[in-house]
Amino acid sequence: MAAFVESFLFKLVFVALGVVSFRYISAAHARVDWQSFLVAFAACVFIVHTLAVAENVKLLQLTKTTPEGPDAQQPKGSNP
Repeated sequence: MAAFVESFLFKLVFVALGVVSFRYISAAHARVDWQSFLVAFAACVFIVHTLAVAENVKLLQLTKTTPEGPDAQQPKGSNP
């Protein structure tokens, strides 16, 4: 869960810097619409986070169904 929070904060800082730079730096503003950047960035973040949550749900279900957890598929005594 901490990784999701850190990832969200990282993305929040990046989007804030991107929007401010595209809005107020004239060379960047001439090439990129800051509102389009904001919408596209939000859509990409939503897709990435949805896929990450789906994978975590799969791992949690695997952990619940096997008493040994996700590493139960490996033979005893083997190192990954």
